[in-house]
Amino acid sequence: MIRGRSDIGRGIPLTMVKDGERVRIISILGGMGLKKRLYDLGLYEGAKIDVIRNDRSGPIILKVLDSRIGIGRGQANKIIVGIC
Repeated sequence: MIRGRSDIGRGIPLTMVKDGERVRIISILGGMGLKKRLYDLGLYEGAKIDVIRNDRSGPIILKVLDSRIGIGRGQANKIIVGIC
């Protein structure tokens, strides 16, 4: 189910999550191109991910399934998450 902007009130942008926290993706605020790119990386609504490193500058390093990936802060800011 694709969620709307009303879900923002239930979560925070991925850029605000601290190192070591596990989160669940609530919503992705972007077009179909961004959603497809993130989906291909294993980032989709309902997915649980671990934040490995968020230094407040540079890419955010995530653990998704058994892989580590890095995404830019602009994309991460469009991913709304809730703490698990």
